[in-house]
Amino acid sequence: MSVQVSYKKQFLVMLLLFLVLIIVVEITARTYDFLNPGCGFIGNDVFDHTNWYTTYWICVDPYLIDWDYSEIRQYIPNQNHNTININSHGFRGFEFSEQKFDDTYRIFVVGGSTVFGYGSTSDKTSIPGYLQNEFDKLDLNKKVEVINAGIGFATSFEEEYLIKKKLMQYDPDLIVIFDGGNDVYTKNKEIILDHGNPVKNPFQIGTYDFYLTPIVIYKNIVKPFNSQLKIDDVLDDTNSYDYVTNNWESNIKKICKLGKNNNFKVAIFLQPLLISTEKTLSFDEKEMKYKELESNKGQINKELLSKFSHSIQSFTDECHISADLTNIFDKKSEAIFYDWIHVSDNGNGIIAENIYQKIIPLVLEDISK
Repeated sequence: MSVQVSYKKQFLVMLLLFLVLIIVVEITARTYDFLNPGCGFIGNDVFDHTNWYTTYWICVDPYLIDWDYSEIRQYIPNQNHNTININSHGFRGFEFSEQKFDDTYRIFVVGGSTVFGYGSTSDKTSIPGYLQNEFDKLDLNKKVEVINAGIGFATSFEEEYLIKKKLMQYDPDLIVIFDGGNDVYTKNKEIILDHGNPVKNPFQIGTYDFYLTPIVIYKNIVKPFNSQLKIDDVLDDTNSYDYVTNNWESNIKKICKLGKNNNFKVAIFLQPLLISTEKTLSFDEKEMKYKELESNKGQINKELLSKFSHSIQSFTDECHISADLTNIFDKKSEAIFYDWIHVSDNGNGIIAENIYQKIIPLVLEDISK
C-alpha cells in the first residue's frame, strides 16, 4: 500500500513539474513573441522617428488580420486593429455606401500590400489615404471617395479578377492600379489558392489566447523554412522575360478594356522598387539593395522591371493614363524603403502626390460633365 501511495505522489509531483514547465515555456514564448514580433523592419532607419509602440503594432497588426480564401485572397470584413481597420466591404479604411450617389465620384486604388499600406502608421497614411486627403482639400461639386482595394500579395492576375468580380458592383468612376512589383518577384504566375469556407489567419494571436507556444515556435522556426512562396526562378533569357512581361501587359490591358466596356476609366502606374531607385541610400537601404543585386534573382528582377517600364508605354491606347513611377525617389536622400518594395509614410505621400498630379485633370474633367 505504501508503495502505491509513493507512486501516486511521484506521479503528482511529475505532473506538477510538467505543468510548471509548460507555464514557464509559455511565459518565455509570450515574452519572446512580444519583444520579437517577426518583422525585419523593426530597428530599420525608416522608423528612426517612430516610437517603438507604434512600430510594434505596425508589425503585429498584419498577423492579426483574418483572410477569406473562398475565391481569391481577400480580407474578411469588419476588423479593427491598432493601425489597420477593415470596413464592412472588406477594404481598408472608412465605411462607404455600396450604392454610389449622384454627388459622389468613386475611385478605387488597386494593387498589393504597398497599396494596402503594409508598414503605414494608420489607414490615412497609406497611398489611398493620402490621395483622399488631397481631394478633401478641393472645393468640388461632388464628393470624391478614394477606396483602398489593395490586397497583400496580389499580382495582376488577382487584380483583374477582383475588379471584374467585385469592384464593378460598386460602380467605380476611376480605377487606379499601382503595381508591378509582385508580378516581377513572383514571375507573375497565376497563384492558385485553396477554395472553400472563409478561414482565419493561422497566426492570429487572439485565436490561441490560452496557449501561444506552438504559434511562436511555428512562426519563428518552422515558417522561415516552409512558408516562402515556392516559385521557380525564371531563366535569364529573352523568352522568359517576354513571358513574364506579356502576362503583365495582357492582364492590365484586360482591365483597361473592361473599363471601356463598363463606363469606368483606368490609370496604371508602375511602382518603384529598391532595386530600381537611384536615390541616395540610407545605411539600411544600401545593405538591402546590395543583398538584392548580388543574387542572380535580384539581377533578373531588375531587368524584368526595366522591361515593364518599357512596355507601359504601350498602354496608352487601352488605358486612360499610364505612367512609370519607378524613379520618383531618385532625388530623395531620406530613408524611404524598409524592404525591397515597401516604403515609409513619407514614401506613400510622395507616391500619392505623383499619382494625384496625373489623375486630377481627368477627375476634374469627369466631375465637370
